[in-house]
Amino acid sequence: MGKRLSVVCFAVALMMFFGVGSAFSATAKATCAAGDVSTVEFKSAAPIFSQIIHSASQKDLFIDVSLECGLTTNTKVMSKALARDIAEAEAYVKVWVEVDGEEAEPGVVTFARRYQALIAEFAGSLEVPSGVTVEECYVTDELTGITTIDETCLTEEMVALVLDTMTANSFNFVFGNLEAGDHEVVVWADVGYNTSDGLDISEIADYIPTRAYLGKGSVTVESVRLVKDELAEVD
Repeated sequence: MGKRLSVVCFAVALMMFFGVGSAFSATAKATCAAGDVSTVEFKSAAPIFSQIIHSASQKDLFIDVSLECGLTTNTKVMSKALARDIAEAEAYVKVWVEVDGEEAEPGVVTFARRYQALIAEFAGSLEVPSGVTVEECYVTDELTGITTIDETCLTEEMVALVLDTMTANSFNFVFGNLEAGDHEVVVWADVGYNTSDGLDISEIADYIPTRAYLGKGSVTVESVRLVKDELAEVD
């Protein structure tokens, strides 16, 4: 994951280094990790934190995940002769937690998402082609007498909208009825985007791409004993 500043917390515990990111083993009621996860590469969903916690039997886990989530959306439309052009962009950050390979409740959570659409119907800008006079660009209908501009004399007008935001978001996950022993808690993130403007960004030097990204983050895992049947699944 590259160089990261990490902080690991523990309570009533003996901590032992484990491996992925800020990952440790603990005989504890609680453990946590924090660091910069902006260096994680997301070709697909990827783990951003991994913790090991030891618990007694019939214990439950409260897992709090906090993340800085950044979203950049860029839409650009070009139009002339009142032709409609539409550009769409979406960026999102989804997070879930697995305990020993099983998904914690309530499953996949959307930490951040933005859908952005831009629609334009422009008349266009007059640009007289080489070898054509200005008068030839204007066409008058013999029946109606209405004068219009030949489309070959028009260039597309363009408008673009770029939004870039970052927010800090948190969500509580729950995993119930553990067996005694060590349990691996892994926080997963899926960071992605979709666009429909059809632009070839390789030809635009200063183009700002649509994307989603992460900044700093933390996870806190607490071993508790819930009231019997307190953990309810909601459809």
